Amino acid sequence: MIVVMGLAGLFGTSARSFTLLRRSKEIVAVRESLLSRLDAIRALSFTEVARAVPISGSSTSTAPTSGSLTTNLITSGTGGDPNPFGTTLLAMKNFTETVTVYALGAQLFSNDAQRNNATPDYKDEYATQLDVAAPAPPTTYKASSTGKGAWVQQVANALPYYKVIRSGTGSAASVSIDYGTSGNGDLSAYPQLRVDVTYTWTDSNNNTRTQVGSMIVGRNGSLQ
Repeated sequence: MIVVMGLAGLFGTSARSFTLLRRSKEIVAVRESLLSRLDAIRALSFTEVARAVPISGSSTSTAPTSGSLTTNLITSGTGGDPNPFGTTLLAMKNFTETVTVYALGAQLFSNDAQRNNATPDYKDEYATQLDVAAPAPPTTYKASSTGKGAWVQQVANALPYYKVIRSGTGSAASVSIDYGTSGNGDLSAYPQLRVDVTYTWTDSNNNTRTQVGSMIVGRNGSLQ
């Protein structure tokens, strides 16, 4: 009886260890893929990131037609890459990638004190405060005058954004574009952008998991 109980405990511990190991491998795979996706976006030009539709041809300022939902954020090469994740994430269940691109104001603040000490360059200038972690949208402010700290908080998503949503992995994945408040998905008129990449999947224990990466893209090509 003692031996049986001991073996049962050993098998239970082993099963738990294998579960934890499998979950750890999933998280590592997702993080590595997320870093690769951020690097791929970092290699794009400002215009490629700012527009939700391909920049070549006559589709630069119009929404894509049915069957041509492609964008530089999720494809590469002339014909596009049907599986930008390779084989890394093929085993993930209910995998979804969401790339959200937010237009940012001309000035960026990291906290209230910094904003209150900043002087607008002109009335009605937009500024953005980035003290809320992604994927929450950044906070937008608008200058009521050119006085120090004359920033008035705007409603959520006062500046435009768009989302590229990829459900599944491999060539069978479905891709859609949510134009949000951007109209046609063109944010190229703004000085800088924030790009959030969110991965959501169901792990081996049927728990929903999320990983988020974020970066700032400047018109002059600088990235943070």
